Amino acid sequence: FLRTQNVVELGAIAEEHVARYLLKLRSLPGRRGRPISDSFLQQALLNVRSFLVWARKNELLLRDFSQLPIPKRVDRIR
Repeated sequence: FLRTQNVVELGAIAEEHVARYLLKLRSLPGRRGRPISDSFLQQALLNVRSFLVWARKNELLLRDFSQLPIPKRVDRIR
């Protein structure tokens, strides 16, 4: 996904890229053509945040994403 956003370095990741990733996930069909569930979207964002926090702790990233908001329920775009 990040390559499609012209992000080739870890340090170039910004919150806007995470938001765009969420929009991309929302646009994909889930099982049996149904929309992807809110719990799947939440878990995907938790995984992204965990990775970004790990990268910061290991000095691979300057930005701190530990406060990246993860909604309990992701509102659907209709």
